[in-house]
Amino acid sequence: MPAKRTLATIPEQDETRASPSLMQDAGASSSPGQVEAELTASRVQALLNLVNLPEWQAFCHDLDLSAALDDEVDGAEPDEIYARRAFVRVRNQFSKVGFKSGNKVRPDDPASMQRADVANDMVTALQDCVYGTMPPDFVLPMIWGCGNCGEMSGAAARLLRRAGVQASIYGVDYKGSHAFTMVGDVPDRAMDHVGLTDYDGCWVVDAWAGIVCPATRYCDTFLRKMNTWTGRGKMIMHGEHWVRANDPDWLDAVIKGLKHPTVAQP
Repeated sequence: MPAKRTLATIPEQDETRASPSLMQDAGASSSPGQVEAELTASRVQALLNLVNLPEWQAFCHDLDLSAALDDEVDGAEPDEIYARRAFVRVRNQFSKVGFKSGNKVRPDDPASMQRADVANDMVTALQDCVYGTMPPDFVLPMIWGCGNCGEMSGAAARLLRRAGVQASIYGVDYKGSHAFTMVGDVPDRAMDHVGLTDYDGCWVVDAWAGIVCPATRYCDTFLRKMNTWTGRGKMIMHGEHWVRANDPDWLDAVIKGLKHPTVAQP
């Protein structure tokens, strides 16, 4: 395993725009799951070399939401269209590089455990740099292809704001339990800041949980996703402990917590 690196070693990007095939050139796979199976020490080093390439950094800085998705619905509202594009862009970027998040894991899968162990070190270094500036530098999670819910939410919000779409990072409580991206203008009459049942017209991008949906359906969708994850043996880090994805305390924190814009915004 290579020595622990800090993001401060990343060189400044130049104006060269990298090709999307850069991942394949570095030996990476765009197939989620295959990345975990191949996460050897030599592969980690190859990925570290990749994210330090100026052309790769320039490519990540230039990412936008101009390209339509193959399954876009004709007549959909702009906030929905761009929420879905941001969701896909962030998820794909994390899968391409392969480090992903350090706070979710399948303990019965050695490859998943190895990936999470590497990702945890990467995310720790990443967070020091992301939040070491004001505003935070949320392009870094896209360059490194790693981060937890806050970094993924920030990356999505950054892309959306660059596209001229209203987007903010939201917390689910004041303890840092979870974060997601709120897309669209919150109605002035909205009063339900827990269940979001009157956040009509808004969308939620929760790239960490694999959710993009109307804000009014977010809590129900999150509950179903955590039950699905539990059925697949996935665990998440809540506080200082690994718990089942549908752990009652974890679900209460996210579903019953007061949703609010965080201090850190792109």
